[in-house]
Amino acid sequence: MGSSDGLKKYLARELEPSWLYMENRYIQYANALCAAYEVGEIGGASLEGTPFKSLPTSFRRFLDNEINPTEVVPSDLYPLKQRAQGGPHREFPIRSGMEPDFDVKTPQGLRLGNLTFSQALREGYPGAIYYYMARPYRVYRFDYRKGEIFARRERHWITRPLAQTMVFPRFQGGCFACPVPRSVS
Repeated sequence: MGSSDGLKKYLARELEPSWLYMENRYIQYANALCAAYEVGEIGGASLEGTPFKSLPTSFRRFLDNEINPTEVVPSDLYPLKQRAQGGPHREFPIRSGMEPDFDVKTPQGLRLGNLTFSQALREGYPGAIYYYMARPYRVYRFDYRKGEIFARRERHWITRPLAQTMVFPRFQGGCFACPVPRSVS
């Protein structure tokens, strides 16, 4: 069996079920934030003739408003927009359906546990003290691509991550970048 036969067999397979639950407006908006980021990366500004045309109208409206803001983001969705400021794909990992896991190891390869990405940001960042079985280990290497965090024995210290809070004020009458309607005298 040649490699082209394998490719034909692969392409003939059924599509995987969608991870996107497009009837949920919160999930729609999170996905619209991710899609807007990707559209911005490729330099697109119009949704005409894109793969998005087959998606629900409400999703396309969210997406279009993220690309070309004309409406105020609804107050119940605004926290999602705030969370996405550090990168919507980091906050809403839609491609995998879940967060990546990281194995914590010693330099000798002894496994010290497993952390999700959000846990790693709090407990497994470089310089952090990671506790395993009540013993402290200092993280000295974080390899995102391989999903590995390396730590060596340390004295009984504790560390805290520096959490940055981003503030996005909502001005009366809409967002700051949106055009303000003027009264006609």
